[in-house]
Amino acid sequence: MSWLADYLDYTRKQESPEIFHMWSGIAYIAAALGRNVWLNRRSGGVTRYQIYPGQLMVILTADSGRVRKTTALLQGKQFLKLINKPIISGKASPEAFLRQLDPGQGGKPQAMLIEGELTIFLTKATYAEPLIDVLIKLADAEDELHYNTIGHGHIVIPKPCLTVLSATTPESLGDRLPGGAHGSGFMSRVVFVYAKETDRLDALADVEDTDVTAAELAHTREIELSLQSEIKRLSNLVGPFTFTPDGKEWFVDFYRRWVESPTGQGEGWPSRRPDHTLRVGMVIAASKHLRLELDAKSLIAADRLLYLVEQNFDKAFAYVGTSYAKDRQRIIDFVTLKAGKATTTEVVAALYPYFQDTDILKRALRLLGEAGVLKHNFTSTHPPVEYWTLAGFTIQI
Repeated sequence: MSWLADYLDYTRKQESPEIFHMWSGIAYIAAALGRNVWLNRRSGGVTRYQIYPGQLMVILTADSGRVRKTTALLQGKQFLKLINKPIISGKASPEAFLRQLDPGQGGKPQAMLIEGELTIFLTKATYAEPLIDVLIKLADAEDELHYNTIGHGHIVIPKPCLTVLSATTPESLGDRLPGGAHGSGFMSRVVFVYAKETDRLDALADVEDTDVTAAELAHTREIELSLQSEIKRLSNLVGPFTFTPDGKEWFVDFYRRWVESPTGQGEGWPSRRPDHTLRVGMVIAASKHLRLELDAKSLIAADRLLYLVEQNFDKAFAYVGTSYAKDRQRIIDFVTLKAGKATTTEVVAALYPYFQDTDILKRALRLLGEAGVLKHNFTSTHPPVEYWTLAGFTIQI
């Protein structure tokens, strides 16, 4: 068993979807490893740069409701306390935030930011805008972070490493993040994990240990002890990662296919995909083996996890962009709510408050039709009724 497998077992009955627990567990392992372990990115006998597990930034993304994203990300917080990993949360100016990392002011350069709502930490307030640049510098994990404050001198943080685990909604990503977050490279450094729903159900009615069977209680205690023991061992790992022969072969092939694909020519997230794969692979490998060896199975698992995340980027970023993008998403959400079919009259009646006039709303409908998101139809009745269906739905008239 690995720490990550034990963690998924430990959280198996909590209502949030498994993918939220998977990525929360990955983030906690990344924080435990920090920059005590690393992978040298070398060519021609020269180290071009290094990557660290602790650079990982994970944002759980979902609408407010039963997926309980904040509850999911807090399940492992207790284990970090066992290894004295500093935890940062709450609203702060860049200067106040960096003081928590500055050893000259009693801080520790390696820490974890855990925040149940990302936009509490990253607000649109004027003082918070520079936090985007600070987070980007921390994500790059250079040997020193330099920051000139207003009235508090020059801050130098040696060997910083900030792991991030937070949560937000798609609407908040579009509306409440500082504008600089969308165009500065910050988004491409973050793994946005989206879930729409969960198939788990737990009324949280076991208020006493006696409400649980002795066997289940013993199993839970055993897992807790294992998690406590193993995270201490993970935090004590020090040194460089190496590739196993099959790991190196797999990654070279992956990289070649990536370069030759349209994705490999893209900017932003696509350009960082290989490093994301390696970083998550390091976490999985350390969790399984407690050794600093990147094997093919760990890399394949990392690639698969990131692929699943990428399939939902359109939903996580549905509100990122102009207000028009948000308005179009309102239409899609309404048609979805109507089981994939809604008449123009129904759409107008429900959504007209969000549009300047009905002509603008109808233009948005036509645009979604031209983009293939919605299909424009008429009933065969007399007079015909105009309606819209989601592409891919089969509607019986």
